Amino acid sequence: MFTTSPHETSQPNAEANHKTTTQTNTAQQAEHPQEHTHQTYLATLARSIRGNLIIGSTSNQVKTLQTLLASNKTIYPQGIETGYYGPLTIRAVQRFQRKYGIVSYGTPRTTGYGYVGPRTLAKIHKIYSEQTSIASEQTTRQHTEAKPAQSSATSAITTAQSEAQLRSSAITHTLNIGEHSNQVKALQQLLASNKTIYPQGIETGYYGPLTTRAVERFQRKYGIVSGNTPIIGYGRVGPRTLAKIHEVFGGSTSAYAQSTARTTMTKAERQVRIAQIEQKIRSLLKIVAQLSAQLKLQMKSGG
Repeated sequence: MFTTSPHETSQPNAEANHKTTTQTNTAQQAEHPQEHTHQTYLATLARSIRGNLIIGSTSNQVKTLQTLLASNKTIYPQGIETGYYGPLTIRAVQRFQRKYGIVSYGTPRTTGYGYVGPRTLAKIHKIYSEQTSIASEQTTRQHTEAKPAQSSATSAITTAQSEAQLRSSAITHTLNIGEHSNQVKALQQLLASNKTIYPQGIETGYYGPLTTRAVERFQRKYGIVSGNTPIIGYGRVGPRTLAKIHEVFGGSTSAYAQSTARTTMTKAERQVRIAQIEQKIRSLLKIVAQLSAQLKLQMKSGG
């Protein structure tokens, strides 16, 4: 029950392991999500945790717990969201328990220190959902569970749609390859809801090769662009792709419209874009230099 696993302490591929300080800083400067939208998103996640979580288990509810704890870097500085309840998650839960005066000593077995039991779960609901009483949540849960299977399925679909809408509306600007931000993570969560678009489903917040290929599949599926280079928008979340994401996943376009009304591209985004163009130009100049050298050799040999 309390076994350790490499899944939580290590990431499965290069994209998950990528940590570039420059890219992170650039993304943080470019990202200004609306606080209300973010809090609503966290509240929806908190309400989706419906029972005690078992140490050593792997589940979507554990992943949701990790997402909530990672919203506070003093509680879960690593912010790794794998769905596995291992040592990092235990320590994050312990910090949460200490912060809110639940328990501050012992072990998960003896005192529940590091274990999400009833008291800790109630506090999670209250903190992240801004609920004054856990009783209302329990009453709602009991009422939902008492409904016929068809009603429960409908409720689950509605909840999933609401979460998709919240994540979609949380993406307020275009996203660039190499960026690292919460908005990229929201993008990954949306794309991961369709396994044909993002089969790996890894949500790290880093816009690397896996996310690029997922965006390309999304663009092909909805006929946005089907070229072979980011320089023309293939694999990048530009204005047309962002608009389609809002349309497909049900998010409001008002946030994006407001951001584009202020400015088409932020300073940080322009810097990333310029760097991409400069790299392309350097590559083309090398090709020109090689062709020029070959031409000179041919002229000399011909003369």
